[in-house]
Amino acid sequence: MLAVSGGWEAEMGYLKIVVKIPDTIYPELVADLQRVQLRDRAERVRVLAMLGLRTLEPMQRVHLDNNSDRDSSCQEQRQEQQLTAKRMIRSLTESL
Repeated sequence: MLAVSGGWEAEMGYLKIVVKIPDTIYPELVADLQRVQLRDRAERVRVLAMLGLRTLEPMQRVHLDNNSDRDSSCQEQRQEQQLTAKRMIRSLTESL
């Protein structure tokens, strides 16, 4: 099944992206990726992207949900986010 958007066709379930990461702008990311074997770098970038999305999700939910108790909801989401991030970071550091 193909999805068409803005003149581009992408097969659903698969997306290929070529990324250039300048070391002058993202020195920490480049240093981290250089420690990972060449074949594992794409997976590392995918995991880091997922971590970033997990970090943003609770904040987006707070802005979208005006009817909830923001303080308790934010605190619960932060705790969940921290646990998820710790697990992912532990998994990433063990794979180095």
